[in-house]
Amino acid sequence: MKKEIRQGDAEVNIANINSNKNEITIINDPYKVMSRYRKQGKLEEATELLENMLNEKKKMHPFYPVYSYKPLMIGEDIVFKHSIEKKDEAKNLPLKIKGVLSLKDEKISSFDKFNDLLTQKYFAQEKVKVNIKHIETWIGNHLVEHPNSFERYASEKGEWYILPDKLPPPLKAKLTISYINKTETVYDYLELQVTDYASNKGNVTVTLSNARQIKSPIVFSIILNDVFNKFKTNDQVTKINLRIREGFERKVIAEKMFLDMFKYENEDSELFLIDLESKKNILSAKGIEFNDSKAIEAVEDRIQLLSELLIIEQELNVQFEIPDKMHSNDFEAIDILTALVQKKDIEYNIKNVGIKFVAVDGLMEHLDGTDNPPIVLTGQEYISINLFGVLIKNILRTSTYDNLVIKDVNKTKKKLDLFEAGDVLKIEFIPGTNNLVTTQYELMEE
Repeated sequence: MKKEIRQGDAEVNIANINSNKNEITIINDPYKVMSRYRKQGKLEEATELLENMLNEKKKMHPFYPVYSYKPLMIGEDIVFKHSIEKKDEAKNLPLKIKGVLSLKDEKISSFDKFNDLLTQKYFAQEKVKVNIKHIETWIGNHLVEHPNSFERYASEKGEWYILPDKLPPPLKAKLTISYINKTETVYDYLELQVTDYASNKGNVTVTLSNARQIKSPIVFSIILNDVFNKFKTNDQVTKINLRIREGFERKVIAEKMFLDMFKYENEDSELFLIDLESKKNILSAKGIEFNDSKAIEAVEDRIQLLSELLIIEQELNVQFEIPDKMHSNDFEAIDILTALVQKKDIEYNIKNVGIKFVAVDGLMEHLDGTDNPPIVLTGQEYISINLFGVLIKNILRTSTYDNLVIKDVNKTKKKLDLFEAGDVLKIEFIPGTNNLVTTQYELMEE
């Protein structure tokens, strides 16, 4: 039969009934209780205890129940933020953060006003570094201090920045240029945004560019000076920056788009930016001048070459990287590949040609008499073209010689007399009345 033992008014009451000398452990520390639950695998009990501990911590806020402490994990650290529990009552006890800070930005000295700096950072989508020297949390007229507050943790261990608001979507436009009574589209698709802003003694300069259009091979910028001056004259020259985007260097399309613009640099040229959605002209500028402008010789010839390379890339599904210097064999390869994709013949002059024969019956009949009449010969062979490191194989070249005569008839007849099956006979020909050879190229399936 169990016996009841009473211990009166002791702070900790222990009931040990028929314990048979079992060990009894008394735990008052919640952290030790949590450790014990962990070791025993009691997840539900541990979770319930943690919730209770956090609920108690919430109530430790000096302005509870209007405010409470909300735990926040940052890495392995736990900090506490001020959380509003009763919005209506909190209006009479507003939460304020006070402190001493300094700004660290290399452009700050360039602006007369702080708002101008923020405007520039907004358009450039750049953040401003903030150095926190001292920070305090106030609720109403009361200073609230907590050793593990989020504000203190952030000021001591965090990095502070003023972040720009998100920009609206870019303007989708095309760029056209009018000159000598005609208009041409230079770029058919640009995503334009204001990417820079500068203010100097009331003179505001805005840069409109496609710098964030990362798939565009070029970065186009137009610099608008004194944009808010309604008294400015209309004879100001429009400044344009143009460069090949990083990652597109040596690409055919990038250099072509770059040079396409330079041929219009002229004081009589007029530039138009046209909204692709509304079809309306949103900006016009007369007199185009490039920053870092330089004389480019033979721009038209270079553009023509790049146009041919671009067609080759598209038709053969290849991509070239243009070297610093091109050689004669490169130009020859371009001519051949252009003829291939455009299905055009190449004609060139010959002085003589050596042709190899593996069968000579027709040739023997041709020389049966004493004359050396002109003949038409067609030869075929497979070639490969290596252009700028890109190898294009399995090209069938067909060459047609329209008017050839044998260079040395007597010597050729002697070779024919000695010819046996399996031999290869090389015969030299010279032009008859026509020294042209016509060559066709065709890409065959491997």
